[in-house]
Amino acid sequence: MEQKKIKLLNEAQEILPMVAPRQCPLEGTYAEVSLLAMLLVDKCQYHLPLYRQYQRLIDSGIKVSRSTLTSYFHRTADLLKPIEEALLSSIRAGGVTSIDETTLKVGLSANKNKRQMHKGYLWVIYGMNHEIVFRYSATRNGSNANELLGEDYKGVLLTDGFSGYQSYDDRMTTIAHAICWAHVRRKFFEALESESALNAKKAIEFIRLAYEVERKLKASNATPEEVLTVRGERTRRIIDEFFVWLKECFVAESLLPTNLFTKAASYALKREKGLRVFLDNHAVPIDNNHEEREIRNVAMGRKNFMFCWTEIGAEYLSIVYSLMCSCKLQDVNPYDYLV
Repeated sequence: MEQKKIKLLNEAQEILPMVAPRQCPLEGTYAEVSLLAMLLVDKCQYHLPLYRQYQRLIDSGIKVSRSTLTSYFHRTADLLKPIEEALLSSIRAGGVTSIDETTLKVGLSANKNKRQMHKGYLWVIYGMNHEIVFRYSATRNGSNANELLGEDYKGVLLTDGFSGYQSYDDRMTTIAHAICWAHVRRKFFEALESESALNAKKAIEFIRLAYEVERKLKASNATPEEVLTVRGERTRRIIDEFFVWLKECFVAESLLPTNLFTKAASYALKREKGLRVFLDNHAVPIDNNHEEREIRNVAMGRKNFMFCWTEIGAEYLSIVYSLMCSCKLQDVNPYDYLV
């Protein structure tokens, strides 16, 4: 019996060098790249929470604990962090950057009596070369914009009307702060339900005309010079008439501050300078809808996994979202890229 065991061991030693080495990026685990890539893609592209992936593996006869899957996800995301940092550096150097944020429930709130989840934020930064980075923060403080872009950023910053971005703009002398027209349009749409519905419709028509010019420019694959020329001749005239009419509305009509049209008009007039920035820079889009489309991926995830149990988990999640969405924008298969 002993001789038989020795013979089998000798045969195994001869065979083992012939077997291709397994690709296990995580030291001390049996997890190959295919499994790790599947975990990340299923969770962050197809919105399949880890507990459902755990159930699927069990149904397939593979017994891996949920804590092990969580560890795999975190450790793999940590390996990818240098790539996310490189993406952020590339975005900062691009010259035109969009920033937005979306909510994410993370851990329990500090108020133990309510036992509610804490509302954190995923900050989203989108570059002109179609790269995107997500960063988690526990607050919506405007200082997050400074952490993302840094003190040496130069270029155009495209945002909504959130005051936190304005505070960053006020401190920086090297940026032009552009404001998204889509947010202005939404506020006038909300005003359609008010007693000033006719005014709201006229405002929306002005904005529609400006968007129609942009649509035609995109359809014709206009050159940068053509974009500047058309915006300068057509769009500028529309924008000028819009703001003149908007100011006349305040003079001609006595509207309460609570009126929805008043709120929408005040929002636009207060940000007139930022709303005109795109007219003088062909690389600046009229809105940041391109960025909000990528945020939908996070919104779909929220409906499925609901929350992150820890802030560490939220930070790792943001790293993976950065790579998943950037792959999509570059027309790269995320699974192939990770493998």
